[in-house]
Amino acid sequence: MLARILLFAFCACAVLGDRALAATSDIHAMVSGGQVLELSESRQVTFAAGGVVKAAWISPNGRYVAYAAVRDPEKFERLCVVPSTGGRSAILLDGWQYEQIAAAMKESPKPSDELWLLGDVNELAWSPDSKLIAFVVRHIDIGGRSGDDMGVEEDLAVVYKASGPKCASFPFPKDIHYAGAFCWSSDSRRFAVAIRVPAEKGQYKPVMLVFDLPTGSVQTLIPGMELDGIEVDGWTAKGDVLYVACTGKAVQLRAISLDGQSDRVVIEDYRHGWRPPDRSFRLATEAPEGTIAIENCLTGETVNIAKGSRTNFRGWAPNSRIFAYRRHESIRDETGGRSKTLNTLWLATPEAHKLNHMCVALDSDESDVGLLPTWSTDSMKMAYIWRGRAYVAELARRTPTVSEKVAAGIPLTEEEEKGILLANAKQIGNAMHMYALDWDGKFPPADNFSEALWPYLRNPDIFFRPGTRQNAFQCFPQTNMSDISRPSDTVIGIFDIGYGWKIVIYADGHVRVVPKR
Repeated sequence: MLARILLFAFCACAVLGDRALAATSDIHAMVSGGQVLELSESRQVTFAAGGVVKAAWISPNGRYVAYAAVRDPEKFERLCVVPSTGGRSAILLDGWQYEQIAAAMKESPKPSDELWLLGDVNELAWSPDSKLIAFVVRHIDIGGRSGDDMGVEEDLAVVYKASGPKCASFPFPKDIHYAGAFCWSSDSRRFAVAIRVPAEKGQYKPVMLVFDLPTGSVQTLIPGMELDGIEVDGWTAKGDVLYVACTGKAVQLRAISLDGQSDRVVIEDYRHGWRPPDRSFRLATEAPEGTIAIENCLTGETVNIAKGSRTNFRGWAPNSRIFAYRRHESIRDETGGRSKTLNTLWLATPEAHKLNHMCVALDSDESDVGLLPTWSTDSMKMAYIWRGRAYVAELARRTPTVSEKVAAGIPLTEEEEKGILLANAKQIGNAMHMYALDWDGKFPPADNFSEALWPYLRNPDIFFRPGTRQNAFQCFPQTNMSDISRPSDTVIGIFDIGYGWKIVIYADGHVRVVPKR
């Protein structure tokens, strides 16, 4: 609780900056697409008994979280599924680790007939319909071992139902190198992955494997040109595989058909760089080190979101309008004798306004970087890791308040502008009277009116039209308060922004909306 209080105080000053904005803004909310996106709940879904979580993936429908965890002290590695609302975990696979196998073999020549190890967890992927999970396992046949060997090893792509039973298994070629995550087709019938297989003279060449669930077959797709590397990027509506192709001189987005007969360029100069699913943005590579800047690929506009030597990008949400980033926050107590470094997780939008990012989670374990946060398809739920436990952050949308609209540059209605200007007019009237009290009844000078009132105003921008830098205030200068015979009828200033009304400030401090004649 203390850490949250300290972080809120730190962020309200360091992140929001503007005093008036900091007073009304929540660091757990931001404006995206004209609406407020806020953290409605953050819940822990795994606990100490389930082991230390290494990676977590939320299902596309947001109902489940698959996670890989290591159980201490046995050091077993397991893959589980738990409801995103919390509850009992279902174990999909209970595996071993190499260190554990080696220790077991020293004690017993045949600890079992066969062993299973989780492969690279980066390859795990949910099917779009949230019914299936594909991942890599390594199968070790103990009976086939000789000498100090652990046994005959084989890498497999396996598919499990979210409820637990295994429904498919596909062997990988020997001596391969992985080159990316599994990528499912939209109908949940196939998934593809890029690998590197042995070629001539000890070299490796990039290929793609496509696993077909209904037929149980595996296709090998070979790009039609010599490439340094590839990465599966998605599927087209026609069922072709999209992949990023690197030639050393250029990076292209290409599409290859399942029969291998068509291999065409989709985007010539792809400039991959952490693009969202719709490929409309990318990380700006020319940004200074430690700065997260997002470039709009259509307009070329770049928006700086965060800066700091220990700030790093953590991936896009499926809606292509939100991304996550992680940074370290250093806070101290009032005496400066105690300090704490927090590893915080933030969301942001590439929109250029004051409320374009929000804090989602704190993390005091600097070594816990985990995998990238994962998202539900609607981008309203996100799974992440904190201190070896899996959490789910649930977001909600609401209509922005008037002050949030102003901060985010959202157009205001006529009535909203009128309400803001009325409040500003009252503040100006009060400020002029406070000025007069301090200066022996004199009003501010006409040639320096706004600057003279700044010490008496909560926000010096109140002379502008709300949400703009357009001056909307006209002053009718008066010399001394004692010289005004009828203060309630004497106009000292007006707001006029082009509607059929204006707001008038009178010498006695009251304000009124007056129709134009």
